[in-house]
Parts: sequence; structure tokens; C-alpha cells
Amino acid sequence: MLLAASFLLLPGIIREENTLIGDKPYHHLSLADKELNFSSIKNELSFGWSFILRYISVKTALFVLGLASALLLFLNLEMMKLNQRLLAAGLFVLSPAFIYMFNVGDKVGIAFAVSLIISYLIIKERYKTSIPLFILLPFLDVLISIFVLIAAGLYFIYLKTSKSLFYYVLLLFILGISLFGEWNFEFISDLGAFIGISVFALVFALFCFILLWREFLPLYGILLIMILLSLKFEFGIFYLSAFISILLSLCISKVYDRKWESELIRNLTILFIFCGLLFSGISYANRLSQEMPNESLFKALEILPEGSVVFSDIGYGNWIKYSGKESVWDTSGFLDKAKERELNSIIDSKDAFITRQILSKYKVDYVLIDSNLMEKWNERGIFYLLDYDYKGFRQIYDQDGVIIWRHFK
Repeated sequence: MLLAASFLLLPGIIREENTLIGDKPYHHLSLADKELNFSSIKNELSFGWSFILRYISVKTALFVLGLASALLLFLNLEMMKLNQRLLAAGLFVLSPAFIYMFNVGDKVGIAFAVSLIISYLIIKERYKTSIPLFILLPFLDVLISIFVLIAAGLYFIYLKTSKSLFYYVLLLFILGISLFGEWNFEFISDLGAFIGISVFALVFALFCFILLWREFLPLYGILLIMILLSLKFEFGIFYLSAFISILLSLCISKVYDRKWESELIRNLTILFIFCGLLFSGISYANRLSQEMPNESLFKALEILPEGSVVFSDIGYGNWIKYSGKESVWDTSGFLDKAKERELNSIIDSKDAFITRQILSKYKVDYVLIDSNLMEKWNERGIFYLLDYDYKGFRQIYDQDGVIIWRHFK
């Protein structure tokens, strides 16, 4: 619990900006500020997290959920030895996935915690008690609720029916994963993935496979399925990280108990493993603490009239909405491909007529660009127009690396 508390607080302690990390919490806070009725949630499949944030602060909720999840993982592993359970929970706390879930205010954290409660109740055979949580879960995260339902179904099939039926259903599940969703091979946090697993943990898991594959072959089969899930669905990374933590705890326990010619070499090997995992967690916490947004961005948005429409990068949409303005696109929902191509053309085109026509179509009042976007959009068409199309644009703000232009429709 002390280790969990440390890594829950670490990114906030070293963060220079007094803002929440990333754009996802601002989407939920924007919804929380609204009256939650059908019109405000009709495009939001899972509004439970936004509803909770109306009554409790993001940081408090994440801290409590983080501690609860570490404890729940420990409780779910009652079939393992005490030292293995403690080690698994500790390794999970060090993982980039844990640090992300409970430092970035996205809905996945609470859905993950509820899924661990469901898992614990099923293990304890309290099936009726778990039913309300199964009903609640889709309001927190639809994809996670589907995954938990399928996992629970596989568990019951394995226990109550023939093994052949289990493998048949498992094969269908694997085929389903392969067919739906888009492939994303960026799931290693140390290689730049924003949401990922530690490369050190993955390498050590592969090393253990070479050493102990006869003993843990079924577990490595599950590992391959979890990796496949993570390559298709972002939420899979969190369950993969928890499973790798469990697998590593068993492997470390086995490695430690093997006969070594030198106890010093054994202890140094174990120490090297822990230092690598600890460094990976600290490194990720430091990287996470440097993520956008900056306070200067919200300071700039404050000067604009309430309800005005602001064009910027798609990743800035939720920050714009949170500040009381309207954005033309954001990362929180489905974006029509035609609209996406149209808005991207604004960034690339040097044709003043086409750019102003699209901006007028979406009733854009202002264009906002900061130092990060200047670097990202370097030498793109939009900068040419903002600088030289005096009839269409006029600069009204330039402070702390944030520039705003008024668009004349």
C-alpha cells in the first residue's frame, strides 16, 4: 500500500504544471459540468465516470481506486503463496499501466477496479452479488464489460463443462479479437508508447519462458492471447500488465528457489530484475508528469467569449470544451472520416478560399496554436495563411508560446 501510494503521488509531485495530465480527464469533467440527461449523453456510451466526478475530485477518486486495485489484485490471488501475492501486487504497482490508469483521469481506472471486484466475487462463488456489478460495468466502459463477460463465461465453461467446448469457445474468442479493431504495435512504454508495458518486464518474461516453459506453458498461452488483445484494444494493455506481474512473481519465486552455485549471483540477479522494473516505473512516471496541458493554454482560452468555436489540433479539443468554448473535433468520440479529412486539409492547404470555406462551414471563430503545434505543424499551409491572409485572420493574442487568431467568416 505504501508503494502504491508513492507511485500514485509521484507524477503529481514532480509535475511542474498545476493541471491534470492528458486530455481524457477534461472530457469527463466537461460532461460532469453539464446536466446529465439524454441530450448530453446520447453520444457517450459510458457516462458513469463523468457522473461520479460531479461529486468527487479526479485526484481523490484516482488515489482511492489505485489503492483499491492493488489490494484487489492481491485478494484475487489467494491460490498463490503469500510472498508471491505480495510480489505480484508490488510489480503491478511499478508497471507503467498502473501509473497511467490512476494518474490520468480516464474511465478505464474505475472499470478496471470494478472488474477486479467481479473477479474476486466469482472466485468466492458469490455469483448473485456480482450481478449488479456486471450491470454497472457497461456504464463505466463498454469494451471492458464485454471482455469481463467473455472471461467469466470462459471460466464457467472451463469449470462446469467439457474441456473441448472450452477450447472451441476460446478459439472463437481469439478469432473475434483478430477480426475486430485495428492493429497497434506501439504497446511498449520504454519505446515511446503513451500507454504500454515495461520492455524490461516483457524481456524477463521471455527469459523465464526459456528457463521454465515446461512448468508455465499454459500461462504463456494466456500471455500470448493477452498480447494479441493488447495489439487490438487499448484496454487490453492494463490486463496484460496485471497478468505479466502475476507471471513474473511466479517466475522470480521459482528462480530464487532454484539451486544456485553462488547465493551472491542469485541475489544480484534478483536485485537487477527489481532495479530494472523500478527504473522503468519511475522513468514512465517522470515522462507522464511532463505531458500537456500547460496552464498557459487555459489562460489564453479564458480571454475568448463563452461558446465561441475554436479550431486547433484534435488533441486540444477536450481542453477547449473544458474551458467553456466549442471545438470542432476532439479525441473523445467517433469522428466521421470525411470530416476528419476536411479538417486536416485546413492544416495542409495554402488555398485561402478553401481554408476559409471549411472554417466557415464549421462556424470557427478563432484558431489557436501553441509552441508544440508550431513544431508539429512546421511549414504546413496553415501558417502561411495565418501570416499573410489579412482579410481572413487577425492575431489577437500572443503570450507564453500560445497564439490566437480571429477568423473573419
